[in-house]
Amino acid sequence: MIMRRAHTRSRSVLAFATTAALVAAVLGTGTAASAPQPKKPDAVTDSETVYAICDARGKVSKAVVVDWLHLTGDGLLEVADPAPGARALASLTDGFEPRLEGGFVRGSVESTGAADVFYRVQTGSELPLEISARYELDGVETEPDQLAGKSGRLAITLTFHNRLERRETVWYTDGSGSQRSEEVTYAVPLLCVPQFKIDGTRMTVVEAPEQAQVAVTGSTSTYAVPVMPSPDASMTLVLDARDIRLEPLIISVFPKLPASPDFSVASQLGDVADALDQLAQLSDGQRQVVTGILDGMSGFDTSAITGAASGLDAMRTGLAQLADGANGVEALAAAQTQYLDGVIAGIDTGAFDDLAQLQAALQQLAQGVSQAQDGAEQIVALIDGQIALLDQIRTSNASLLALAQDRAAAYPTDPQIAALAQGLAQQQALLDALRSGGVVGGQPIPGLADTRAAVHDLANGLKQTEDGLAAIVEQAGALEQLPQAFLQLKAALVVLRDGGEVAGQQMPGLATTRDSARALADGIGQVSDELASSADSLSELADAASLLDQLRSALSALASGGQVEGHDLPGLDTSQHGLKTLSDGLRDGVNDINRGEAITEAMKRAADGYRSFLGLPEGATGRLTIMYRLEGVGAE
Repeated sequence: MIMRRAHTRSRSVLAFATTAALVAAVLGTGTAASAPQPKKPDAVTDSETVYAICDARGKVSKAVVVDWLHLTGDGLLEVADPAPGARALASLTDGFEPRLEGGFVRGSVESTGAADVFYRVQTGSELPLEISARYELDGVETEPDQLAGKSGRLAITLTFHNRLERRETVWYTDGSGSQRSEEVTYAVPLLCVPQFKIDGTRMTVVEAPEQAQVAVTGSTSTYAVPVMPSPDASMTLVLDARDIRLEPLIISVFPKLPASPDFSVASQLGDVADALDQLAQLSDGQRQVVTGILDGMSGFDTSAITGAASGLDAMRTGLAQLADGANGVEALAAAQTQYLDGVIAGIDTGAFDDLAQLQAALQQLAQGVSQAQDGAEQIVALIDGQIALLDQIRTSNASLLALAQDRAAAYPTDPQIAALAQGLAQQQALLDALRSGGVVGGQPIPGLADTRAAVHDLANGLKQTEDGLAAIVEQAGALEQLPQAFLQLKAALVVLRDGGEVAGQQMPGLATTRDSARALADGIGQVSDELASSADSLSELADAASLLDQLRSALSALASGGQVEGHDLPGLDTSQHGLKTLSDGLRDGVNDINRGEAITEAMKRAADGYRSFLGLPEGATGRLTIMYRLEGVGAE
C-alpha cells in the first residue's frame, strides 16, 4: 500500500513537472479555442498543495497554491474552483487556459471519461499555521545570516502556533448514565513533520526530540520530528557544528488526528460502579435497622432499677414502708417485664441474613474486577502485537526509504525518484506518529504505545481495586458473628424476664420479682423470709441495667464501629462509605473517559473536514497538503 501511494504521488509530480515545462514553452503563443456550452463534470476531486516560502526565521514571504483537479465526465467540462484573493494565476496543463473571475478560477477542458488539470496561484490568505525558528550558538541567540561558517553548540528551536481554533458543544454520557453537554475549545489537528537534513561531515546531533525518526543516506542524516500543535507546540534540535551550513528546512503539514485510544472500557467500569452502589445501599439499609433499635432503647431509663435495689434497704426500717415498697416493686417489675417483652420481640436475627449476602456479593464483585483485569492484560498483549507489526512495517518502509534516497543521490536529476524518496520519508513520519503519538495542548495525544501504557495502568488500577475489595470482604467476615451474639442476647433477656439457668445456676426472672413483691405485700408476717428473697431479686434488676447498657454498646458498634468485648468491630457505615467512595471514583473515571472520547471525535471530524485552503468546487471531494520551506543557512 505504501509503495502504491508513493508511486501514484510520483506520477502526479511527474505530470506536474511535464505540464509545467510545456506551459512555460507555449505561454503567450496563442489562446485556446473555446467550445460552446461547457457542462459541469460528473465528479471532481480537488487536491491542493500549499507552498509557503519563508526566510530562515519562519516569516512567510510568498504563499503559492498548486491545485490539481481530477474531473470525471465526457465532452467539454467546466472548471469553477473557488480562489478568493488569489493572484498571479498560471496554468500548468497544456491546453488549459484558466482565468480569475469573481473569486473563482474558471476555464474548460475537453474530456473523454476523465481529465486532469493543474494550475497555480499566489495567495495572501492567512495560513493555518504560524512557524518561527530560533537559533542559539553556544547559548547566545544568533541571527541566521550570522551562523554560516561558524562552529560551536548550535540549538535550533521551532515554535508552532495553530490558528485553527474551534469552539463546539459536545455531548457525552457522564458516570451516572446521564447525557451532558459542554462547550469546549480545541484546535483542528494539524500533524507537522519538520525534516532536518544534517551534513554529517559538518554537524553531529547531540540532542533530538524523543519522537524524532532518522533516515541516513551516506553522510547525510534526515531527522523527521512529528509535532501536533494544539494550539501551540515547540521542539529543539541540538548539534555540535563545524563550519555551519544548513539545508533548507521542509515542514509538511497534514490535517490529521493520530490514532486515539480505545474508550470502550468506560462501559465496563460503569457496570462495576453500579454493582458497588447496590452493595453500598445494602449496607446503608442494615445500618438503618440497627440505628432504629438504638433509637427505641434510648427512651428507657434504667435508673429506676437501681433505685429499687436501694429502696430495699429503706424497707428494712419498718413494716409499713416494706408493704408500700413491695407494691412499688411489683408495679416496677410488671413494667420491666412488659418492656422486656417488647425488646425480645424486637430482636429479629433475620435482619442479619443479608450479611452473608453482602460478603458473597463482595466476593463476586472481586471476581468480576479480577476478570476485568485479565481482559485489560489481554488488550495489552494485543496492542503489543500491533506495535510489533507496526515496527515491522516501519522497518520495511525505512529500508525502502534508504534505497530511494540512495537512488535519488545517484540520479539527482530524476524528479520521480526524488518525489518517491520524499513520499517514503513522509510515510515513515506518519508511521512513527501512529506508534508514538504527538502533543496536543502541551499534553501527549497517545499513539499505540501510549494506549498500551494506559490500558496497563488500568489493569494495575483494577488489581488495586481487587485488593481493596478483599480487605472489605475480610472486614465483613467479622460481622458474621453478630447473629449468634444477638441470639445469645435474646436468650439472656428471656432468662432475665422469665428466669432460667445461667452458668449452671438457676436465675430468677423479673416475673419472680413481681410475684415475690405481691406476696410480700399480702403477708407482712413473712417479712424476714420474703425480704431476703426480694433483696436477691432486686439485685438481679441492677444487673439487668448493666446488660441493657452492654446491648446499647454492641448495637452502637455494629452501626458506627467500636469495641465489643475488647475487639475492634468495623461498623456498617464503614462498609457503606468505602463502597460509595469506590463507586464515585469509578464514575469520575467513566465521566473523564467519555468526555475525552467526545472531544476526540469532534477533533477528528474537524480534521476530516479541513480538506481545502482556498475552497472546493461544488460537490467536490478534497485533499489538502501544506508545505513550509524555511531558507537554509550558508547553503546554495
